[in-house]
Amino acid sequence: MADLIDWRAFGTNYRQKEIEQIVTWLREGRSGSVIGLAGSGKSNLLRYICHRPDVMEKLFKGESLHYILVPVDLNDIPDETPATFYRVLLRAIYERQANLPEPLQKKTNALYEMYRTTQDPFLAQSALRELLGYFQQNKTRLGLVFDRFDEFCEMATPYMINALRGLRDRYKGILVFIVGMRQEAAYLADPTILGELYEVIDNHICWVPMLSEADAQGMIDRELRGNMTLNDSERQFLLNLSGRFPSLLKSLIHWWPAVAAQNPALEPALIAALAHPPLKTRLREIEFGLSVAEINFLRELAKNNTSAIQNVNSLNRKSLWRSLKRKGICTPTGDPAICSNLVGAYFEQAGGRLRGPIWFDEETKQIFQGVHPLTGLQPLEQKVLAFMVGQPRARLTKNEIIEGAWPEPAQIKGVTDDSLYQTIASLRRKIEPSPSHPQFIVNWRGKPEGGYQLFPEGRPRSGN
Repeated sequence: MADLIDWRAFGTNYRQKEIEQIVTWLREGRSGSVIGLAGSGKSNLLRYICHRPDVMEKLFKGESLHYILVPVDLNDIPDETPATFYRVLLRAIYERQANLPEPLQKKTNALYEMYRTTQDPFLAQSALRELLGYFQQNKTRLGLVFDRFDEFCEMATPYMINALRGLRDRYKGILVFIVGMRQEAAYLADPTILGELYEVIDNHICWVPMLSEADAQGMIDRELRGNMTLNDSERQFLLNLSGRFPSLLKSLIHWWPAVAAQNPALEPALIAALAHPPLKTRLREIEFGLSVAEINFLRELAKNNTSAIQNVNSLNRKSLWRSLKRKGICTPTGDPAICSNLVGAYFEQAGGRLRGPIWFDEETKQIFQGVHPLTGLQPLEQKVLAFMVGQPRARLTKNEIIEGAWPEPAQIKGVTDDSLYQTIASLRRKIEPSPSHPQFIVNWRGKPEGGYQLFPEGRPRSGN
């Protein structure tokens, strides 16, 4: 599949730190996840490593193995049949055959032409396995790159996931998966669908943060394409305003010419940027990728509310700051600070304070939300929440919650689903920012029964 972007314009040092991390995985034959918020440039990074074999070959210089990275679009599969699934993988390798050693080019071409129309899953699978065996013989390690893998998991059949896991296990020394996602695997609607593949992709994570100074300057040059020049102060203003977050910087570059024509002072332009619809959309996308706890932390940082920040216990404060640094929202060094002036202004003007993370205080034996103890809970609500707090993120079935929280006589008589539902609904009204769109206690569906899952930090909305 052709890519219309000229990847040569990105230079040979683009996203150098992140690419070096991925190269380490490939050298060691390990799979991993490339994770970044919406607009972080995650997809560009994955496409770059696939479309710049010249850059990757230099990084692998002197290796005994040859390496090939193949982008695979699992979100555009014509149907859900096993034969089609294997043919899509075979086609992806075929479309990148120009980057393969000559013997592998011939083998790839021959197998694809022979089985491109087969509807027999055994033949399609056999063709792919034969090709992977040939990769082994020719000492070529294959990296299949799956962008938007979290979206694929929402529609994938168990067979597809098992097929990927089976291929990876059978060809562990030669086949690796690089998957792109907006959130960690734990935030998938149903992480259990991954089975053993969960650990394969979750043990190694490359976060996609802000652009480096050089990459950000390169983006400005690429987007302007010589149509306009910016002086140093204007460039620095755009970098400070965006925090070098790719989607914000790109929108600002295209917004700036119209603003510059009016010769405004730079600082008032910040107010205008917050009202610009494309920028508001990018900011909301960032917010939707953050947990409730992270949003609260950013709001207090933006308002320079030192006392509120200090009220967050030390362990949680460090954890939140570390998470926001990985996501490219907070500065990587020094005291906690927001990278982007635009993001800071966005969270500063946000009305009200969201409810904080839910946690259990061992000393007082109370459940807290943020810095405040949760009072006003009915005895049964208290027991249900305490049971779930003790098993954060666990997918608890309805029966497990009933057995863990209900008084024993009630269990004997039987507790209806509606009784549990009413208790959960009442809890949500007391702990959720928006009870109709829960982020702390979320539903999960399973067979023969589903249940509920507690995210103490408040699951990001893009994880729904």
